[in-house]
Amino acid sequence: MGEKNDAFCTFMEKEDVFADFINGTVFGGRREVAPEELETVPGIYHAKKKNG
Repeated sequence: MGEKNDAFCTFMEKEDVFADFINGTVFGGRREVAPEELETVPGIYHAKKKNG
């Protein structure tokens, strides 16, 4: 648990998939986020938990 799921992350990197996901879950199906409004942001999106 807590490990990165590469298949899911790759799937969600697609702008149209991510926009549909956000519109469906956050906005109840209303089209508030358009795929053409999104851009990829490089960087770390999760951090490893440190022991101790």
